[in-house]
Amino acid sequence: MKNRLIEFTKWKTSLYNWAQSINAEFSISRDVAMGTMGEAYTIIIKYKDIFFNPIIILQNGSGSKFEVVPQIIKYSFTNKQLLDFDLSLYQKGFLDKLFFSSNVKTGDKTFDRKFGISTTNKAIASAIFSDKDIRELFLNNRFLIFNIRKKESTAYLKRMELKLYGKEELQLLLEKFVCILQIIREYSKENN
Repeated sequence: MKNRLIEFTKWKTSLYNWAQSINAEFSISRDVAMGTMGEAYTIIIKYKDIFFNPIIILQNGSGSKFEVVPQIIKYSFTNKQLLDFDLSLYQKGFLDKLFFSSNVKTGDKTFDRKFGISTTNKAIASAIFSDKDIRELFLNNRFLIFNIRKKESTAYLKRMELKLYGKEELQLLLEKFVCILQIIREYSKENN
């Protein structure tokens, strides 16, 4: 991928304005200088869902106070009671398609051909990926990664493209992440 330098102020202002539009906290920090590579910045947006649980949206940028290259954007949510299982959604490679099988099938042939789902809780994974809009999100975003790590009790949604994200993209990712968390909550409530 090419380095996509953008104005530091444009990057910061864009994320700040979006954070304000969703009533979220915004902070930016400058990390230790990276030698000849310039400086590293971290923007953290703390959003509270309808249950007042924090969702952390983080994007790093490297460069200077004039220009930066935005890095991946990551949405994360931590909850020990809710996230007590592992789940990994991955794009199948050539060998995966020949030799390995996902342990969860959605019934959507296009999705199942492109993605594998590995999990310790098939019922919740099936509930999440039975939602057509969630499957569409992943089918339409080849640089999107989703996983839940029991050891960390954390769910991650990462967009791997290095770019300045527009409000609509940021909002769609947030809405779908919240939707996934809501499906997990509902399933957990019904089965406890």
